[in-house]
Amino acid sequence: MYKSSKLHLPGMDLTGHVLENTIGNLRNLVTLSLRSNALSGSLPLDFSSLSDLRNLYLESNEFSGPIPSFIFSLENIVHVNLGSLNLEKNQLSGEIPNLDLPDLIQFNVSDNLLTGNIPEKLSSKAESAFAGNRLCGRPLKSCSGGDKKFKGVRLIGLVVVLIAMFDGYECASSPPD
Repeated sequence: MYKSSKLHLPGMDLTGHVLENTIGNLRNLVTLSLRSNALSGSLPLDFSSLSDLRNLYLESNEFSGPIPSFIFSLENIVHVNLGSLNLEKNQLSGEIPNLDLPDLIQFNVSDNLLTGNIPEKLSSKAESAFAGNRLCGRPLKSCSGGDKKFKGVRLIGLVVVLIAMFDGYECASSPPD
């Protein structure tokens, strides 16, 4: 275990995957900035051992896969940028995990491959923090996919009722036989 409080490596042309059991060994790390590189793959699970981490800058890389829920359990995190939780401009996919980070000031997951509902605790963040994804819910438009299906079911039901009502009904103005 090493005694480093800040690791700043932005724009250093770093490529490839971040190996497990590397950065996670920096237990006293308060700030980690790997932004604007070409790092790829999933975020290493050993990031979860960075209990003193307050600032995480991972934006403008090529990270992929779901956003690991452990990021949102880092109690001291104030800024997360995948820019101060900034995860923008990566290839992260799946849904945004629920989180409880009352001290979170900045949050940005724009320009990823994220889908689904925006968690309630992030609904006060700016629309721009979620742009370039397939997300819905506050502060974006509501999730209405299920509502469209319901409208279709109502229309089909109405047609069935109308057919049933008029089946066998003889119109009074029909021509005589």
